[in-house]
Amino acid sequence: MVEKSEKPPKEYRVIFRLANGKKKYATHQGQILLWDEDDIRALKLNLIRYEKFAYTEDLEHFAFFAEDLAVRYPRTPIVRVTGFRKEEATDPLDPNVIV
Repeated sequence: MVEKSEKPPKEYRVIFRLANGKKKYATHQGQILLWDEDDIRALKLNLIRYEKFAYTEDLEHFAFFAEDLAVRYPRTPIVRVTGFRKEEATDPLDPNVIV
């Protein structure tokens, strides 16, 4: 019997659009995160439901709730995430997006 090999899920990078007009790749500890379709769907639902994703203005810290950043960094301006788009992980990095 020949086993059917599953194709690995397609991976994407997420680019957050910020209220100040900047664009930022979703990262963790300086590494760009890779997302599959299920991750993208969940991210979209959470952004629609809560609309509170944010970064500190220096883009050093991210939180799903802007209020958490305001409590942790009370003297640091907060920038809201207003949306996102995805790009294939195999595409070249966009030089207009902050890593």
